[in-house]
Amino acid sequence: MNLKSSLRLAVLPAALMAFCSVASAQTITIGSGSGLRSTTISIDVTYAPGGGVAGYNTVFSYDPTPLSGDPTITAGLGSCTVDNMTNTITVFRTTFPASVIAAPETACTVNFPIDAAAGFAVYPLTHDPDPASTSFSDTSAGTVAGTVVDGEFEVIDTPPEPPVITFNPNGGTVSLAQGGGAVGAAATNGTITVNAAGGVGGGTGSYNCAVPAGFTVSNNANASFGNGSVDMSVGCTMGAAANSANMTCAVTDDNGNSNVNFTLECPAGASAVYSSAPAAGADLAQCSGAPGEVVTTTLTITNTGTPATPDSAADDLALNCAVDNPANFAIVAGPTNPLEAGASTDVTVECTIPDTGEAVGSLDCNGNTYGLSALVQTLPPPIPQPNVIPANSFWSKMVLFGLLAGLGMLVVSLRRNG
Repeated sequence: MNLKSSLRLAVLPAALMAFCSVASAQTITIGSGSGLRSTTISIDVTYAPGGGVAGYNTVFSYDPTPLSGDPTITAGLGSCTVDNMTNTITVFRTTFPASVIAAPETACTVNFPIDAAAGFAVYPLTHDPDPASTSFSDTSAGTVAGTVVDGEFEVIDTPPEPPVITFNPNGGTVSLAQGGGAVGAAATNGTITVNAAGGVGGGTGSYNCAVPAGFTVSNNANASFGNGSVDMSVGCTMGAAANSANMTCAVTDDNGNSNVNFTLECPAGASAVYSSAPAAGADLAQCSGAPGEVVTTTLTITNTGTPATPDSAADDLALNCAVDNPANFAIVAGPTNPLEAGASTDVTVECTIPDTGEAVGSLDCNGNTYGLSALVQTLPPPIPQPNVIPANSFWSKMVLFGLLAGLGMLVVSLRRNG
């Protein structure tokens, strides 16, 4: 009994089960390729899991007309055999009953030797949909749904020509958006589209972008890129400060070898940062006055963090302020809560002056402490004043009379001597 007969016997009971397990779509892909006469065209047979599959198999046919000999097999994770009597290739793979096949894989590579006189044409590789030839099974030997994508190979008369590879944007700065996210969150991804056009005969080019530290770039390399396009998604995790780095993409295409250079920019994440005037640990302006008098002192708090764009709660600073000596101190105004990045708010503390001496306390805001003081204002002693004699008193008049008499005698004496 050959392998194909054994497979059919093993698969038929499972195909006839009344209850079939359910899994997501899984796919066997018979690849495509092209080549010149007197060369070998290699076709990969691959499997993409959908979940819950422990085995798969298919049989596909080929046209022997353009071949100079039987196809050969390069081993992969599956078992592939060539039947040159029926011109078919059987692909078989199982992990039953131990586990499911969880990752994409190459079952095998089929190598077709092309004859020197082969006709220039496309030769299909077509699977047999009969459940005895094509099926997918789970760990209980139940059948699950699956798909097989047929392939082809083409014999061409000119060598393949690679495409021209371009980027959009074609180098320059790629700035990611904050999206209102906080520090430690992912920025909104940027996109670079890679295009390949103008390839002939299945020709391919390649590109390889060296991803800098601090950034992620999907689809950053393709060693065999044919006509088509793919998006590279650029991402980063935002820190407290913005970050930028250079990325160089090496390209090999129909134009030869070249480099395309990008500058990737990661924004700062939104944040809330506490700052104050005076600084934490300092004393607020001292309150002073008469006993029982009420005066105020003020603390200014500023959120110096990075604003959220667009606005979000990621940059909000929640404030919690309290005093520890309510007999002499009380918060009578502020703070604004929450406080957005870039904004300031005042905390006004009311001080009640004690009857004697100094009352002390502290203001605490978010664990930052400030000294408080309320001091009785002591007046200096009065300045002594000289005794003043009223101008209209008896003694004032006597002094004035004596002064005038003395002046008169001085005048008479001067005239006699003159």
